[in-house]
Amino acid sequence: MFTYRAMERIFDAGIIVRNQAVLQQGVNATVGELILLIKKLSYINIIPYYVYLPDLVPGCEHLRSTLAEGIELEKCIRGITSGFNIPNLVCDLPGGGGKRHVASYEYYDRDNGISVWSAPFVKPDQLFTYFDPIHRLSKEAQQRWANPQEREAMMRAAMDGRAATTAAAAAAKR
Repeated sequence: MFTYRAMERIFDAGIIVRNQAVLQQGVNATVGELILLIKKLSYINIIPYYVYLPDLVPGCEHLRSTLAEGIELEKCIRGITSGFNIPNLVCDLPGGGGKRHVASYEYYDRDNGISVWSAPFVKPDQLFTYFDPIHRLSKEAQQRWANPQEREAMMRAAMDGRAATTAAAAAAKR
């Protein structure tokens, strides 16, 4: 009740408060948990602004979701409330690529958990990668990640897949 009263005073003073959350397994990474978070924030006049895929931080792998799960969550929460109360699910790209909507990747190898991204106006000549948590991948993919040669081949294949996707998109525009 204290939080509600405090937020009511802040709102009455004309201050807009936006929430930024991190998607965490066991906390807010299911449709039901995320909807509850959105509704509770909205109830106390806090705008759900961003929900981030977790950064690649050592020791936090058990909290991370896959990009595919983030995309599915984003699809499921659309339409549950008015648009301004739906947070943007984003990936804050490692290496300074900035925040990107979860569905704006250039290429995504779901089997191996590798996504390739661009940031055209932030770092136009650079590509960024984001990786799903290895423990959430199939046993076969986990074994590939454990082998340095296969890991290198997966990375090359992801970059090649991104190049092929980009070439196909450019050809379609012509």
